[in-house]
Amino acid sequence: MAAIFVEPIQGEGGYVVPPAGYLQALRELCDRHGILLVCDEVQCGVGRTGKMWACEHEGVEPDVLLAAKGLGSGMPIGAIVAKESIMKWQPGAHGSTFGGNPVCCAAALATLDVVERELLPNVPRLGERLLAGAQRLQEKYATIGDVRGRGLMIGVEFVKARATHEPAPEVPHELVERAFRKGLLLLGAGKSALRLAPPWWWTSTTWTRRCASSTSACGR
Repeated sequence: MAAIFVEPIQGEGGYVVPPAGYLQALRELCDRHGILLVCDEVQCGVGRTGKMWACEHEGVEPDVLLAAKGLGSGMPIGAIVAKESIMKWQPGAHGSTFGGNPVCCAAALATLDVVERELLPNVPRLGERLLAGAQRLQEKYATIGDVRGRGLMIGVEFVKARATHEPAPEVPHELVERAFRKGLLLLGAGKSALRLAPPWWWTSTTWTRRCASSTSACGR
């Protein structure tokens, strides 16, 4: 086996946080058998979870790290970060259709600067507020079977019944439609989850208004 690819927190799979020690166990397994550990941080990276990279929550250093999406603040860019011992390529050995775009690279550098200096310190506090709000909804509505996540990457799982935990995919689909009519953009994830990944720059007033919209959508 050449490599193991893993998302430190699953994105499209439903915003699933692995059990404590899972990534460390993977790191030990890879070290034991000479396997590369690749962390896909396309969705959970660049500060979204309260640390620059989600694998830092477990104190794990991957051999290769993948980043994109939030890296460019809307500009199309992706990055492969790897140890020098792995990236020993001769000039011209690797190509990319969109690689090296100077405008996108400038956007990525500016994004990293703003995230590190201004936004990242606020994510844990905002994340606690977001998680607490989602947990209050869980206490109120039986159709919410699970609330999970880190920082500003929270997943809300909907079920037909908590006793069976049978997925209820129709619920997040309907909530997305209701929220949209109230001016709030939401997006599903996994089989029956709703992802909550708000912008970091929201003010207290915006938080209150958007939480009210979410509560209203759930209540109907």
